Amino acid sequence: MNAKMKIIDPHLHFFDFEGGEYGWLKSDDAPHWPNKQQLRRSYLFQDIKVGKSIEVAGLVHIEAGYDNKNPEKELAFLDTQPLANFKSIACADLTKPDFEKSLTKLENFKHFIGVRHIIDDQGANLLFDSTFEKNLALLAERELIFEAQLDCCDSESAKRLAQLGHKYSQLQICINHCGILRDYSSWPAIPEYAHWRASMHYFSDEENFALKISGMEMQNPRWNWNHARWLVHKLGNLYSEDRLMFASNFPINLLSMPYDALWLGYRDELGLSDASFQALSHDNAKRIYRL
Repeated sequence: MNAKMKIIDPHLHFFDFEGGEYGWLKSDDAPHWPNKQQLRRSYLFQDIKVGKSIEVAGLVHIEAGYDNKNPEKELAFLDTQPLANFKSIACADLTKPDFEKSLTKLENFKHFIGVRHIIDDQGANLLFDSTFEKNLALLAERELIFEAQLDCCDSESAKRLAQLGHKYSQLQICINHCGILRDYSSWPAIPEYAHWRASMHYFSDEENFALKISGMEMQNPRWNWNHARWLVHKLGNLYSEDRLMFASNFPINLLSMPYDALWLGYRDELGLSDASFQALSHDNAKRIYRL
């Protein structure tokens, strides 16, 4: 596979470091990555370096903490950027009784398609919260997408999310970063693996769940393609091909490797057919995010 490839990147972030808040990028705040300092600057579309071998034919911008109390400001920032074919996922607090007011503001942006409420290790609290569920139902009613970033080594929280997804089957749910299987350096011989695999099973039973293969650098910046090959094989045994997507997590991917090297690796290092790579790198994201 040496021809120029067109990709749709369904998970990246742009930073307006001077204009936004980005509390998570502060040195003293989590996450405590050893090389987080290199992310403390603005990253825009023109900072994506792909050379002549890759064309970014579309993208999905995922909220990055520009202003979590006023998420519409991040979408307004995106409107100032030279972006052609894109959709946006906004920050949301689904525990707020007045979430619908915020949602109405977000729906004024034509590129807005859904929200992310980062769950991480708070699933036991958030996913059983009645207001959280009410607002998930509202997203489903409006035919929007819910981006789910959670610790899937907590299989009970994953089971609850799967139950909610089953109840609101018209809601498209996209699992971020492979469900965050911790410590890639120890794959697969880690105690959490059985819980993560159970979580992946729960999600795979619900047709409205899709999963993004990305974020490996957040668990171990020294991850390698053997780890990724193992992961794609495991996920391919659980999910139909049309429910998986490759993504970059730009600019966080730069903690491990350049943008173009990541996408070339997805193409060349995982043993996929041309048709499978086309689906995971372009077609599935185009369909799911309505690009």
